[in-house]
Amino acid sequence: MAENSAWVAFAFAKRFNCPIIPISSQACESRSYKSIGNPEAFFYTSITTNETLTTLERVKHTVLYAIGLSFFYVSRLGTMEVIKKQFGPEYRDAEKIFEKTSVVFENTNNIMHQIRSLLPGVVQLGGLNLYNAHPKIPKDLQQVLDNATNGFIYVSLGTVVNGNEISAQLFLETFNELSYTVLWKTDNETLSNVSSHVYTSKWFPQFNILRHKNIKAFITQGGALSMDEGIHNEVPMIGIPVFLDQFTNVAKMVKLGICIKIQREFLHKHLLKSKILEIAQNSSYKRNIVNLNKLIMDQPQTPLDKAVFWTEYVIRHKSAAHLKEMFINSSKSYLNTFYTMWFFNYELPNTFFGHSSIQKLINNENEHFDLVMAESSSWGAFALAERFNCPIIPIASQACDKNSYNAIGNLEAFFSPNRKMGYQLLSIFDRLQHTLRVYTLVFFYNLSRLGTMEVIKKHVGYDYADVNKIFERTSVIFENTNNALHPVRPLVPGVIQVGGLNLYGYHSNVSQNLQRVLDDANNGFIYVSLGTVVDGDNAPAQIFLETFKELPYTVLWKTDNKNVTDIASNVHVSKWFPQFNILKHKNIKVFITQGGALSVDEGIYNEVPMIGIPVYLDHFVNTGKLEELGIGLRLHSKVLNKELFKGRILEVAKNSRYKQNIVNLKKLVEDQPQTPLDRAVFWTEYVIRHKGASHLKCPMINIPFYQYYLLDVIAVVVCASMLALYVLRKTVSSVKYIINSVVKVKML
Repeated sequence: MAENSAWVAFAFAKRFNCPIIPISSQACESRSYKSIGNPEAFFYTSITTNETLTTLERVKHTVLYAIGLSFFYVSRLGTMEVIKKQFGPEYRDAEKIFEKTSVVFENTNNIMHQIRSLLPGVVQLGGLNLYNAHPKIPKDLQQVLDNATNGFIYVSLGTVVNGNEISAQLFLETFNELSYTVLWKTDNETLSNVSSHVYTSKWFPQFNILRHKNIKAFITQGGALSMDEGIHNEVPMIGIPVFLDQFTNVAKMVKLGICIKIQREFLHKHLLKSKILEIAQNSSYKRNIVNLNKLIMDQPQTPLDKAVFWTEYVIRHKSAAHLKEMFINSSKSYLNTFYTMWFFNYELPNTFFGHSSIQKLINNENEHFDLVMAESSSWGAFALAERFNCPIIPIASQACDKNSYNAIGNLEAFFSPNRKMGYQLLSIFDRLQHTLRVYTLVFFYNLSRLGTMEVIKKHVGYDYADVNKIFERTSVIFENTNNALHPVRPLVPGVIQVGGLNLYGYHSNVSQNLQRVLDDANNGFIYVSLGTVVDGDNAPAQIFLETFKELPYTVLWKTDNKNVTDIASNVHVSKWFPQFNILKHKNIKVFITQGGALSVDEGIYNEVPMIGIPVYLDHFVNTGKLEELGIGLRLHSKVLNKELFKGRILEVAKNSRYKQNIVNLKKLVEDQPQTPLDRAVFWTEYVIRHKGASHLKCPMINIPFYQYYLLDVIAVVVCASMLALYVLRKTVSSVKYIINSVVKVKML
């Protein structure tokens, strides 16, 4: 573990073959993000302000970003020479060293810093410095603070700003006129005529001074750690930023109503004095910072607990490579799918809203709700949030679709595989196909949503039929994913992963007759279920029956196929089985599944190796993951035959590596700071407590597509380059013309 710019220290990780955790005192720079595959959204993040950027500002920001990146790589050359000299020539490859990065710790939080899409390997520890041991206040200074009955002001412009660089005389004249005691941290040794109520020193125990009950204001340069301490101790601030992130920090505090900004170049005595009196006497600043501190502290884990957990996590698993983005280096017809979309977005809501009980609820003016939670595609249900003026939490049984992510400004990861392509690396043609699929689905989503809007107009009222207005109420999104089983993608903090939440529900008991069958299966048994969506008549029943007859195992086959005949004595068929408790049984050998998300979750939780026969959508991705993790095999229904099927079943049932892999995987999946249920409960209560969570939405939510894709920046750069080339060409032509003219004159 080392500061993220201490590249030399990371060579020790390669030398001792151990993982790396870079630590950043602010948001990480490009190199650290790149080491785990996190995209950097530099097209909307300003280095000096949190306001929306104009095109020219974004061009400037992009150029500065490119220049900074260039200096980074140039400066690293010297570091790599030192490493090569001290450690050996095999350490000359910086990329190889940084490959050992497991997670990244950064001193940010989702309230005070820019909302961005982050991979799970970026661990936000904003406020970690608050948990250090802080030096106590000396007795004589404690007496000064206790006697400051009118209150006191604490002044510190950090350790980087030289006390001789600021206008000491201006500060002294201002402090002399104040009715408050002043503590001023400065290394300026030329100060004279210091008033009796002004105390200067090269060092003060800042944290405990800020904790004192008599403090009125904190004058700071806006450094990240000072800002954290000021907010934690609920002290209103005056910010005088000097460089880098200080401008952003102060701008953010001003926006939150906890700080007043003074620009250094415009500083004079009357301005400074008036701002100090304003911050000290106006109670709104104090009230705002008290509320802000409560919001920041409202977390499922303290930053210290989070840091300890993830440090131990990396050590336990000897790295956390599975948290890196993966590309760092016969199904139902579409007509049936679109009919299903139409059914869910017109027929179902029409029946729901038309019911007399729902109509009575809608028209009851005295009814109140704190929150609306529904399946993410149940757009009709979300109209109730607009009707009852409350926030929304969409719930997705798998990774959310583009529309749900758009509601909170989450990046659309076009570099990730789609639900049918699976986990293979995507070629340019695959990615083109993926992009077309995404926007085709978006088109049909929006088309089918028109039906929902008509239903809402009919049953709820025209005032509640603006779909964009409805989705603005989205606070957070619950999705049934986790980082061990699903594609690792950058997510904004409002996307809450609750993969495995279904495991905490009620599970039906096994009947006595069935329990006897399972207990008597001394050779073990196979459980077969292709889910509730796949029609049993479409499954290859004859192949299944012929295969099951030849197995030395008992077989439980869940199917609604009415044409199944000539069933062997070792095969038990039913339209329904209590799946979860069957998978818990000690005699189970293999689970044959279509690869539905919930079935895969239950199989892993109960440590049962699987055979996946995918049918559509996410089945392909999920079963591909089974093979990738070594916990099962995948069969394609189009090439399925008895010999192949039997061979795969015997392979998974008899080869102990599948069982061992799934036991290890379960440990990895369950190694979390919170259970999915606790996480869901916390964030549900969080949204209710704060009456929404709009502060967790990414600013990108309001950015037009041409800014999202940097089209305006590219256009400006291309036009400027073409203009420069044109001017250069004209200049060269003019110079040639002048030279030729001079030569001709001399010849004459």
